[in-house]
Amino acid sequence: GEEGLQIEVFWNDYIRNEDVYSSQNLPNREKSIEQIVRGIQIGLQNTGEEIVTVRVSRDYEKFSLLIQSLWEEFKDKKIFFDFPDLNPVFLTPEVLQLLASQKRTVISLLPLAVSDRLRNSLNQKITTDELLGIIENIYKHQLKGLKLAFYIGVPGETGEDLEEVKKLLVEINRIAKNSDYDINITVEFFVFLPQPHSIWQWDKLEDLQSLREKVQCLKLNLSFKNMRIGYPDLEKTFLKGVLARGDRKLCSVIYTVWKEELKLVSDENFNFSVWTNAFQQNSIAVDDYIRERKFEDTLAWEHIQMIEKQFLKQARLKVAERNKPLIENDESLSLQPQSETKSNFEDEQNTLYGRKRKIVQKKTTVSLVNSKIRLKWSKGEEVRFTS
Repeated sequence: GEEGLQIEVFWNDYIRNEDVYSSQNLPNREKSIEQIVRGIQIGLQNTGEEIVTVRVSRDYEKFSLLIQSLWEEFKDKKIFFDFPDLNPVFLTPEVLQLLASQKRTVISLLPLAVSDRLRNSLNQKITTDELLGIIENIYKHQLKGLKLAFYIGVPGETGEDLEEVKKLLVEINRIAKNSDYDINITVEFFVFLPQPHSIWQWDKLEDLQSLREKVQCLKLNLSFKNMRIGYPDLEKTFLKGVLARGDRKLCSVIYTVWKEELKLVSDENFNFSVWTNAFQQNSIAVDDYIRERKFEDTLAWEHIQMIEKQFLKQARLKVAERNKPLIENDESLSLQPQSETKSNFEDEQNTLYGRKRKIVQKKTTVSLVNSKIRLKWSKGEEVRFTS
């Protein structure tokens, strides 16, 4: 392939971002390190590639041993290993030292939620302080680059959570300025999609306008000379989320788009208005596909047998126990609206993560504080012929 030899190494990672699935209940897909090394050797012999991309699941417990084995086996060969979307907890000082011995290593971390509270909700067992400690070690070992990724639109996300990611990037910028060694830092933002067959399938997909406000807030508040910051294509991502949660009625929408323009459309000239018009022509409301669901609702995809619905429901309730009150655990087992979620968070203890909670004025929307705002006015496609 264009990116070299691709190898995937899994543990029992059937459901991403959740630890409630016991290894007793799932078949073990783990391969021994010897099997992995042998597989890479065969792949290199058959392809002649010099780049090997090794993707490891977020719960792979032998990452350090895997690195040591790969370095011992291929130390005399001109083979470059790339490890995309790493769980930050893998990056111990010992692992970073091993990675630094490969001169052009770029550390790429899996997408994280923007705050400690939301990372706890997604079962991402890494705090801001721990993440900053890892980044300091990356600078000490003089690695070539660092790629950070963050989710926006995680269920229960507030403006205060977005403030946390700003503080994190400010601290990373401080570390970079105090370092004698330059590292290429890239920060990417992605939209969190509550996918079918996951524990989040009942949650609301954040609406497009709200996502636009959040991205605009980030753009106005995040500006660092030594960081490249990338933002998602919101319209494409939002449409992907809608179609993923769709039912048979969306066939007419897809067919309408195909008839009118899809046959000639590529990624370069994607036109979101074609899709919105198709929804309107077929009298289908987009809001029906992004709304929050109740546990007892029949979901369009549940006839596809992947993971039992009850299993996912129990996992989702465990998230509620870990990060109350994302879910109202009552007789109806319905998810709690976000407006109620916010008020319940205010009733938590005044101390979180070992420090006293700051008392700030509550904001109903994402605020643009101390920011310059540039407005751009343009004439839309619909009125292009008017004076």
